[in-house]
Amino acid sequence: MFRTDYKREMDALEPSRAAMDRLEALTQGVAEEKRVRRFGRRAVVALALCAALAVTALAAGSGIWRMISARQGPFSQIAQTIHGAVCTDQGIEVQILSALADDVRGQVYFTVRDVTGRRLDRQLILKPTADSDIGGELVEYDPESRTALFVAHMNYYDPQTQGTVGIATGDMRPGGSLHLALDGMTTRNGYLDASVSCAGVTDQPLDSLPLSGQDQVVLHIDESGYTRAILPDRQVVLAPGQTPMAMEGTEDVTISSMGFASDGRFHVRVAYGAGITHEDVSMGYFLSRIYPKDDSQAGQEKYWLPVVITQVDGGLDVMFPLIRSGEAGQLKEVYFYGNYTRPGVDISGSWDISFNMTYHPSQVLAWTGELAGRQVTRVTVSAMTVTMDSNDSGGFSSDALYAVLKDGTSVAAKPSVGQYVNVGQEVEVWRAYNTWAFEAPVEVSQIDHLTLLGQSIPVN
Repeated sequence: MFRTDYKREMDALEPSRAAMDRLEALTQGVAEEKRVRRFGRRAVVALALCAALAVTALAAGSGIWRMISARQGPFSQIAQTIHGAVCTDQGIEVQILSALADDVRGQVYFTVRDVTGRRLDRQLILKPTADSDIGGELVEYDPESRTALFVAHMNYYDPQTQGTVGIATGDMRPGGSLHLALDGMTTRNGYLDASVSCAGVTDQPLDSLPLSGQDQVVLHIDESGYTRAILPDRQVVLAPGQTPMAMEGTEDVTISSMGFASDGRFHVRVAYGAGITHEDVSMGYFLSRIYPKDDSQAGQEKYWLPVVITQVDGGLDVMFPLIRSGEAGQLKEVYFYGNYTRPGVDISGSWDISFNMTYHPSQVLAWTGELAGRQVTRVTVSAMTVTMDSNDSGGFSSDALYAVLKDGTSVAAKPSVGQYVNVGQEVEVWRAYNTWAFEAPVEVSQIDHLTLLGQSIPVN
């Protein structure tokens, strides 16, 4: 989910470095970092490609296209439709449908459809080969048509942080032929990424149980960097089935009970679906955090770091010891994330597709100079993004940018991907690039100037 991914990124900016180090130690092995692939020469040319069948991408169905259009938003009008890039093996059809890219970043949408049965579901994970240019993240699954929609995100701006930064040239440029190659897929490896509203939580204590001989504490408070002094005198867990709720996007894990236990602390008890397990016993739990109603308080450690997680019959009990009875009105939602093993299938095969992708080129502006105390060395503008190379040390990552058109109207651009590198030795010397993504396509020739932090950058 992009919403929760975004919240995790933003939350990482708020706590202290020490807190983040402790969290990293806790989450190692639970949340796997996604690889970012870059365009480049392939050392080996695929010897066998699936034949491009004489069908168009429109064969995917109007429902799938509505999903893609909804995700692309106003940019669907400038997206590229891919025709005839389809491959079938083991009764599974993979089809490239749409691409939207400039020379900074891009997206490719494709479907995976079971044409012979019902082996796929919303936990489908693909296994790209080493020479595949793109992977894919599942964004929608339609059980009626047995079709999964995937998106491959690409960030291929490649600044030379030790020298001159700027748009990459040569083989690092986007466009041309791209390659999607898979040698398998599975529905057995689940990843929980779901939130549940705290709207129904009250300060009234729920029924609680003492720890039984079968209950096992799998994450102790001292592993969060806190002492046991913050714990209640007597440890309990919530009794099951008191506030049952589904989690959006999954049937594998549900909320069994959520609220304040008899110890006066906030607890959430989750229930596993049939066959849900954790292969790594030492990491046999989901991590969790809470988002308060006051967003300015989201960085407080009490909402995410000091937790006690106990394996109970059929699931987990998660206690937040610093959230006490009387604070129900401050809670917005609870978020869970982590890997697990589930009933499913492993499918091996060979899906190999090459297709041509076009992109919207950027214009490099003639202007360079000082902006808000930073030295800007290059600005590029495309129909989709603005990218700036500078010596900024972090401030640009949260500031909106605007394109002011010749007719006086403006289009907002929100902070997107970027990179900050300290190339100095005894003193800090920052080299950075920041990208802003427009809210709607912009005709570069119609831009008069850009504005950032109250200053203007001439365009045309």
